Amino acid sequence: MPSLLQRLKERKLVQWALAYLAGVWAVMEASAYVGEQFHWPDVIGQVITVVAMVGFFVTLVLAWYHGEKGRQRVSGPELLMVAALLVIAAAALSVITSSDETHTASEPLEGFEGDDRPAIAVFPCENFSPDPADAYFANGMHDEILVRLSKISGLSTIGRESVEWYRDNPRPMREMVRELGVGFVGECSVRKDESQSQIRVTFQLIDGNTGSQIWAENYDRSLTVSSIFGIHSDVAQQVARAVGAVLTPEEQARIEGESTESLEAYTANSYGRIWLARRGTQGSVALEKAISHFEEALQHDSAFAPAYAGLASAYIVAPYYGEFVPNDFALRRAKSAVEAALRLDSELPEAHAVLAFIKMAFEWDWEGAEREFRRAIDLDPGFATAYQWYGFYLVTMRRFDEALAAMRRALQLDPLSPIINEDLGDVAYYARRFDDAIEQFQRTLALFPNRQSTHIMMGLANLQLNRHDEALGQLQLGIGDPSDAPQLPGSAAISSVYSAMGDSTTAREIVARSDAWSLQTRLYAYPGTRDLDRAFAVIDSAVEQRAPWVWLATVDPLYDFLRSDPRYTDLLRRMGLDH
Repeated sequence: MPSLLQRLKERKLVQWALAYLAGVWAVMEASAYVGEQFHWPDVIGQVITVVAMVGFFVTLVLAWYHGEKGRQRVSGPELLMVAALLVIAAAALSVITSSDETHTASEPLEGFEGDDRPAIAVFPCENFSPDPADAYFANGMHDEILVRLSKISGLSTIGRESVEWYRDNPRPMREMVRELGVGFVGECSVRKDESQSQIRVTFQLIDGNTGSQIWAENYDRSLTVSSIFGIHSDVAQQVARAVGAVLTPEEQARIEGESTESLEAYTANSYGRIWLARRGTQGSVALEKAISHFEEALQHDSAFAPAYAGLASAYIVAPYYGEFVPNDFALRRAKSAVEAALRLDSELPEAHAVLAFIKMAFEWDWEGAEREFRRAIDLDPGFATAYQWYGFYLVTMRRFDEALAAMRRALQLDPLSPIINEDLGDVAYYARRFDDAIEQFQRTLALFPNRQSTHIMMGLANLQLNRHDEALGQLQLGIGDPSDAPQLPGSAAISSVYSAMGDSTTAREIVARSDAWSLQTRLYAYPGTRDLDRAFAVIDSAVEQRAPWVWLATVDPLYDFLRSDPRYTDLLRRMGLDH
């Protein structure tokens, strides 16, 4: 009777197995090299491994049935075994592809989603002063109350853009409460007397579900900075106490802090905050006014840390709203201002967030950027902008699920912010979740019609789904006035649509005009023609100048055609992203 080894040899099982393993080794080595060049996510390697393992067993089964001379046929049992193994492979692949495809942080931030803290929306303070111009003062009072409340970790506070949206789009209270997802509403009014020496601030806290008043207070004070800060502090602490949010000693100290003794500096800083918040709808015009007011505040008090932080915020985002401020000048002014802010107040959340943005967008100090983002969020858990900017950091690190979670957290805190609404769609686009991105862009446009940048991003998402007509239509809506076209990325991105539609002539004609366009716009030109040399030349210039958003080219699907070129590896190295 032949031994088991002899039977295996007769059926050529050993030869089949060795040949298969040699082939798998070659495939795994090749896929590892190609995956490194194209920056495949880890899940592709997992899929290849599972398929190889299942294939090995299929090979053994076939070898067993085909190894014996004269049995060169596929039998019923053979078919059943192969079918069973394929079902197993399909199940394994389903499990892998539905799992997390991205890198995760070693210590992910808590509280991105599923926030069960008491939530409050404080609506803009009404101006009851005889002088209509005092509306700015009332807006400043509202902004400072929000700042104090957002520093309470046990409380979730809706951002100013969302509550201000209802000023132009009034709703019944129950509807607003439902839309914002809050349980409490704050209402306030501000009145200066005719002599401008006394103020009365009225604040009431309302149960959003029943409409009943929980707490209210009238503050009659002399018009001094100390009195104003005292009102901010007391309102924040009374609200926290009323809704059951516990303040830590550190939070209480931050809430009670007084950052200036100059009423003029306080007022100018408040105006700067108002205009900085309007950049999402009024762009560079709002930023120019914000910068002017912050500088005025610092003229009145050169040791006013929040004004330095506000100035840094305005300068650091200015390059993303056109070219009214040169990129290198904006960086120098922002860095100088943020360093001054941190020297004066090392626990100022906004300053840490701006420093993080500088490290991310201009210095490419990725570890330092994450450290500063986390510090900003620790100091102010309700700081929507910190989560928003951190989302772009995470997407650059290809930690896509975390990036989406951070951006959703930002949207929870400021659900009617036009910038954050669009940026959530942007992150979904970079994560290659194109259908999700389009849905978010549609929601953004429903709230903020005719937002050009949203149309452009929706066009790019449709392009990735080969919906060429829709992509072309959205990009054309994003361009708007043809006189503005050279400054808008959508003008260049249209070349990619025509190229995908097979009209390479029109694509080349568009790109031929790109030399007169801004560098940021030219970044979008060459993917349409697949001109590697010109594309790398433009990106090299953008890297040298630290142009806005250039680092996102590493995750933008438009640039996938570059990834196999050795110059792309060098590009990653120069930006510190080769890891």
